[in-house]
Amino acid sequence: MDKIGYFSDSDNPQKNNDCVPIIKEEYFSRLIEFTPAIIYTCDTQGRITYYNKAAANFWDATPELGKDYYYTGWTSYTMNGEPLPIDKTAMAMALKHEKSFREEMIIENIQGKRFYVECNPKPMFNTSGKMIGLLNLCVDFSKYHTGKDKLY
Repeated sequence: MDKIGYFSDSDNPQKNNDCVPIIKEEYFSRLIEFTPAIIYTCDTQGRITYYNKAAANFWDATPELGKDYYYTGWTSYTMNGEPLPIDKTAMAMALKHEKSFREEMIIENIQGKRFYVECNPKPMFNTSGKMIGLLNLCVDFSKYHTGKDKLY
């Protein structure tokens, strides 16, 4: 059995013969970087603090960390195609109410391509319980949409 990526309950590889010594933080950051899911984080003001390759491909842009906002360069629509104001999106609601939201929506990126996505922003809190930002995981389900309009 290939042991790469295997984790045991113990952080000490000497206690478990099936465990390989890897740096967990690096391993997980690489997993997130190369996962096909769109993942990004923002601070409490909505400025992007991290994004993976799938997010950059989705946006068709490379936002400047700490400067660009999660909505920079794209337009949002309801699933019926009606314009969705940025302050009504799941991200905005999660920032405002400090709780998780889920939303299916249409996103038009900077190049004019439209995608059907499900967004799942979740607040991140420090050890004192103060919200420090959001983690958003979006899944692009455009190829599964059965609507009569072709998005891209």
